[in-house]
Amino acid sequence: MKKRKHLFLSLILVGAVLALAACGQTASTDDAPASTSTPVPEPAEDVGQAVPTPRSEAPTSTPAPVPSPTPEQEPENARSHFDTANDLLKAGQVLEAIEEYDTVLSLESGFVDGYFNRGVAFLEIEEWEQAVADYTKVIELTPGDAGAYFNRGLAFLKSRKRQEAIADYSKVIELTPNDVDAYFNRGLAALESGKSEQAVADYTRVVEFSPDNIDAQFNLAVAYYGLREIDKFDFTGHTFGIEDVDTANLWNIYRGDPTPVSIRDEQFPLSIDAEIPSDMTRSEVEAVMEEAAKINDELTEAMPDDMSSEVVSEGSFRDQNAGHRGSGRAIIYLSAGGSAMLRLEDFSVTNGPGLHVFLSAHPDPKSRDDVKDEAFIDLGELKANMGNQNYGIPTGVDVAKYHSVVIYCVPFNVVFSVAPLDPDGI
Repeated sequence: MKKRKHLFLSLILVGAVLALAACGQTASTDDAPASTSTPVPEPAEDVGQAVPTPRSEAPTSTPAPVPSPTPEQEPENARSHFDTANDLLKAGQVLEAIEEYDTVLSLESGFVDGYFNRGVAFLEIEEWEQAVADYTKVIELTPGDAGAYFNRGLAFLKSRKRQEAIADYSKVIELTPNDVDAYFNRGLAALESGKSEQAVADYTRVVEFSPDNIDAQFNLAVAYYGLREIDKFDFTGHTFGIEDVDTANLWNIYRGDPTPVSIRDEQFPLSIDAEIPSDMTRSEVEAVMEEAAKINDELTEAMPDDMSSEVVSEGSFRDQNAGHRGSGRAIIYLSAGGSAMLRLEDFSVTNGPGLHVFLSAHPDPKSRDDVKDEAFIDLGELKANMGNQNYGIPTGVDVAKYHSVVIYCVPFNVVFSVAPLDPDGI
């Protein structure tokens, strides 16, 4: 049994390879906000373990909008903190890992795996309430997350909230019907609650999946004993007998050392800052954004002759986070006749659905709220996510009042990239 468990533990500590998708195709939309208003914008010990220890070995688990970096300093990066936290947790430095996860979530408050992995760390140090809170947040953000229900069920089981644990493991089984560990843990909660019939059903299922699971066999015998139906259990070939089961039933001594779902190390979610429409799920929005990010679309427009006379302001596009990246220059030109134009040069941005170009009065917007709370002008749909492009500015607009250019996803109200404009740096 120990060899099997050690192999399992080794497997759960393997992190998934980070793979970031960073290119795509712009998609048009007719839902752009009005130009002068707010944008629509995770058992088995050797025979004789005394007390059940539900799933608690340390499983192991993004960049955020920050001001433009100085040349000698990179912007604070939530993904790097996330990777550091995962390494600390794998090394057993749990408290230090929690501090790093705190930083991750202060930079990216919607990063699901940050909450998930911090919950793993709280399970490791037996801070059950904090673990419950983190997994409740994960479930709020991703309602179909079986791993979150599993680990929250563990926290409930360890804190003796057995009915809540049974409910969570029942949800796991609904979502993933062949999860043997969920049946095992629900069986533990049932035994501890005196629900011997439920325990018989769960451990019978575990033994069907894994006939050599001695802990499940023992707990099944205890459950039958609790129902006064011990004659239904065949002790042939087992290293324990009815006297062992009698003692276990008397003292509520069961077997099993379940462990939580492993930490997560996945691709930075493109939908992390998205507003989710009422008729869509976050997974559906993520799928839409992933598809849009697969194709690069390049457009090169010539610089109009009459726009070369005066540069009003200019700035450089920056990454909004690990999922939404931008680079290149934004320059506002004024012609001799007084008309104004925005030009994007050597421009590149992660593609997305319904991307528009905004002039914003905010000097460096980090979120949709920053965009919504200040005046802005929608210059129209982004023509392509790469290249050199021109965008006319409506007549009569005082360009001096606008201090940044924002690439904005209108359907889901997400800031993709920002170029703060500096009139003094010309």
